[in-house]
Amino acid sequence: MLEKQLVEFELENGGKFLVEIEESEDTSLATERVALPSSSLSNKF
Repeated sequence: MLEKQLVEFELENGGKFLVEIEESEDTSLATERVALPSSSLSNKF
């Protein structure tokens, strides 16, 4: 059974981004997808 977990990170510049982690029975097969709001993107990132 797959579990999805959303993790929110707050950047030093005040921006935020979410990481969606899909956990599988074998954790080595877990995949991560990062969704970055365009308003939070900076050239440093």
